[in-house]
Amino acid sequence: MSHQNKAGLRPESHPFGYYDEIYEALGDVTIPVAGKQPVISGWQDRNVPKQERADRRAKYASLGVGYLAGTELPDGSIVGYLDVDEDAWLPFILQLVGQCPCAKKGAKGATIFARFERGCKSEKWRSPKESKPAVEINVTTGQTVLPPSMHPNGRRYEWIGEPLYEVDRNMLPLLSPEILAIGKAVIQNEHANEILHGGANVAGHDHMLRLAGSGIANLTDDLEWLANRLNAIFHSGYRGNTPDETLEMLKSARRKGLGHDAKGARDGLGSIMDLFPDGEIETFHTEGPVPYVSVPGPHGGRFNYQVRSSQFGLWAKRKYFEIVGKPIPTSKFDSLIDLFEAKALFGSPKEEVFLRKAELDGIIYIDLGDATGRVVKITADGWSIESNSPARFRRSTAMRALPAPASGGSIHALNNILKLTHENWVCVLAFILNCLNPNGPYFLLLIEAEQGSGKSFLASLLKSLIDPSALARARLPESEHDLIIQAKESDLLNFDNASYISNRMSDALCSLATGSAFGTRKYYTDDELRLITACRPFILNGIGEYARRPDLLNRAIPLRLPAFSGPRRSEEELRAEFADIAPQLLGSLYTIVSQALKFRENVDPPASIRMADAARWLLAAESACGFPEGTFVEILGSSQEDLIADVVINDPVAVALAALVEGGPFDGRMGPLHSRLVEIGNGKGLPTTPAHLSNYLKRIGPSLRTIGIHVEFGPKSQRGRTMKIWRTGSTASSIPGRQY
Repeated sequence: MSHQNKAGLRPESHPFGYYDEIYEALGDVTIPVAGKQPVISGWQDRNVPKQERADRRAKYASLGVGYLAGTELPDGSIVGYLDVDEDAWLPFILQLVGQCPCAKKGAKGATIFARFERGCKSEKWRSPKESKPAVEINVTTGQTVLPPSMHPNGRRYEWIGEPLYEVDRNMLPLLSPEILAIGKAVIQNEHANEILHGGANVAGHDHMLRLAGSGIANLTDDLEWLANRLNAIFHSGYRGNTPDETLEMLKSARRKGLGHDAKGARDGLGSIMDLFPDGEIETFHTEGPVPYVSVPGPHGGRFNYQVRSSQFGLWAKRKYFEIVGKPIPTSKFDSLIDLFEAKALFGSPKEEVFLRKAELDGIIYIDLGDATGRVVKITADGWSIESNSPARFRRSTAMRALPAPASGGSIHALNNILKLTHENWVCVLAFILNCLNPNGPYFLLLIEAEQGSGKSFLASLLKSLIDPSALARARLPESEHDLIIQAKESDLLNFDNASYISNRMSDALCSLATGSAFGTRKYYTDDELRLITACRPFILNGIGEYARRPDLLNRAIPLRLPAFSGPRRSEEELRAEFADIAPQLLGSLYTIVSQALKFRENVDPPASIRMADAARWLLAAESACGFPEGTFVEILGSSQEDLIADVVINDPVAVALAALVEGGPFDGRMGPLHSRLVEIGNGKGLPTTPAHLSNYLKRIGPSLRTIGIHVEFGPKSQRGRTMKIWRTGSTASSIPGRQY
């Protein structure tokens, strides 16, 4: 099979430049290597943008080719390899895996390419007396140097059989956890090693008898298959007749119940904890307390689940099935859950669990949400992708993966898709950065626009950039309880097509933006109170003035989209363009966040914005955005004032007050004021009592100042509270009457 290289490179002189293009077309990931060592940082990353791969080919064309294990095939299997470092074990490994159409050879041993079933994991098999592994299994981790790269000894690596880029991947041997368990048990067994290294005169009968009795006969039902594999460890010149007796030895060992521990684990008769090697499952609990387990992921990293969650239940059931080969009995499953719950609550430390982002010791971690368990680590010096996270992350069932960030882009490229005015783009970027503040409080994004202005698309795109989810958009819930349930499942909430927000829901949204503990009954059948703490950014979008309460508006970044004009592009086309640049957008965004971390302690919170702590984070990031100093505060402050003024000017109380002070300032008590306003406004939309009016004026007093109406409360006496109301241009002290 011939391959035409677009750059006209030759495979012998430019291995990486020539072959990386071929492997990329096959869905593989290859990296440049010098000798056996990768020459790029972050080489374990499989999510490499096409342009970055092309740049690598150009820069490192003459270097060797390193292959990353972990290519997933359509049938769900994963392409990896067995690296056999000890020549003596090759006959056994070849018998173990069966057909071997693709392998490669370096100085010694061989590397055999295979498909691995789900449940297989990377590991090293060491014989009892050797410090170096005899065989390394690489399923989703590790890299191996491919032909025709140059070995450090000066000779080229060579293919055995078909090259990996030509072989039919479906013809590669398919290995299961059971097969790997047998291979590991044999190589780590001292009697197997005595047979292997003992030569032609070894006491094969005695050692095979002990090997059969070690429990290996309990690892498979097909003893004839196993006997054929075990016989491959005999020296080619072995003079005894033990190979003819191996099958009977295995059958006898099983009949006698030898190696009961291995049989017990396989048949589910032994201790249930034998299923889990030491350190595989970690336990801890959070505030509450809520019991958690941490388990290894199938492709790296660790995943944290509540003990009684369906996620951990599924993991445990799959683990049992992979080892035992049949479903776990209900009684054993219940015992397992009870055991880990007790370990987590009573024998493990209390730790904090995070959703999507966390800050530990001044470092921000962002969960990419993919199967590898990787995180983005952001420090004051920059960002990197890490395989292991010191922060305990949990994942909701709706969470989806972020693309791996990449360098070389600009967050401002997002506005090439959104086509926002400068003021609106500043507001959107402020909200994006606000969402990456690890601790809150948070501004909310309040989008008001007419139908067809693209508000829902804009909101969903921001959700995809910050917190991708199967629940990309939702309706605003009717109860505080439902709001908190949604907040538990998403780092960024996106409420679509809001038309009305009740006073109670408005207060709940204010609490969510600044952080609060919400209380609800733990069960519907008891009186135990369950506290849920949440602090989340969120998006509201709708038509018209659906949000009216001043305290909610003061927490908002307002965004008013004009009616769309000009030729339209399809949403599918825009999303495809967004997906192409998303890695670079995130890389640029995380660089800005790094600067915010560096400068946040040196920035004073602005006095002109109510959410000063949230605004402080934006000021720390401002210079990295390329904006002049004060841009965020100026545009956000102006937008908030305009929004509040537009809402307040249509408020029935504000309209009545404006008419009242048109004839001059008011100086009096709440009762007469209430009567005057009812008379002016015919009672429509006004508080029903003087007490209700007093509370309402306290709430909207700051907002009234945006339209030039000032309210000042005096002392309270037996006759009631006095107050003064006046327009801008006059002062409270110029009003004749009581002195305060």
